[in-house]
Amino acid sequence: MQEEAEGGGMESSRASRTRNPFLLGLFRQTPIAVSNDPSIRRMNQTKPPQFLPVCKEGRDLKCGKWGNLDDSLTFLPPSVTIVASSNGCLLCCTDGVKNMDYIVCNPVTREFHMLPQPHRLYPYAATAFICEGDNDSLTGLRYEVYRAQVASAVSLATTLELDVFSSTTGEWTQLSLIAASPFQLSVHLGPPLVFDDVIYWRSYSYDYMIAYDPTRELVELKPLPERGQNFRIWSDQIGQSEGKIQYARADNLEIEVWVLEDIKKGEWTMTQRVSVESMFRRNPHVVSTIYIGIQHFHPRNQLLILITFDGKPYWYNCRSGRLSAFRGCARLGLSFLYEWPCEPRYDS
Repeated sequence: MQEEAEGGGMESSRASRTRNPFLLGLFRQTPIAVSNDPSIRRMNQTKPPQFLPVCKEGRDLKCGKWGNLDDSLTFLPPSVTIVASSNGCLLCCTDGVKNMDYIVCNPVTREFHMLPQPHRLYPYAATAFICEGDNDSLTGLRYEVYRAQVASAVSLATTLELDVFSSTTGEWTQLSLIAASPFQLSVHLGPPLVFDDVIYWRSYSYDYMIAYDPTRELVELKPLPERGQNFRIWSDQIGQSEGKIQYARADNLEIEVWVLEDIKKGEWTMTQRVSVESMFRRNPHVVSTIYIGIQHFHPRNQLLILITFDGKPYWYNCRSGRLSAFRGCARLGLSFLYEWPCEPRYDS
């Protein structure tokens, strides 16, 4: 099934890269188990990252046929955690829950830039990363880091407080943007979706996305598909595939997959509804207590969704109904899509 995740060629235009990136693999990050010994402080540490290829180009990268990938990020300070991924580069943090010391790096060229500290210490921060340009060198890249303040994990807010770093100026700026309606911005559900340079954060209520357009400096609440009265969401995910925003959610009985046909009008179309019981009947090799996690959409193939059952990852093919184990990974943990802006160039 790994071959079903293979990607094709990649156009060089900015619009094509944004809408149809070349997926090489995932960076996986697993927390270290917390010790009961109070003298051992491991709460915010993680094991070294691991790169998991999903195509031939990704496997070639991992074994050194092109580039010089350091998937454990040993060229960075110890105990870094990955925060986000964009355009072949990673945004990392070195100080755990404080979210004040950031590094932008390219794990293939092993270059990195340490950013100055933001102006404000947030108790909770939701961070987005947009990187553009030729990633052969960090010098030629343009990137921004968007760091949203969340006053508490569950409180309602009417103002989006942002610290924004620009590689062009080399400085952080502060923004306060008022939304038309109160919102709950989630910190713990993974990095936001960046689609056509608009950032989509998730909410705790599962009813809407918080969309921030940096060009217009506008914050809007975008509704998610309505759900049935008895649908209790165990897991959901927002992503993009084949140039459209995708949304999937699961409870203990069903998995639904939706596509956003019109962003301005907020028109969602359901493309799949599958019974969890029937999924297991069609895939008797999968053994699970039905703890479902919707992880990622394949950017170049709407039919492929990465799902975990009790932490074990599988590619799910919406057309065939097949579940196939993700190679080289018994438990996925926190993961980040690693996308390349163009066809990888092999050394002669």
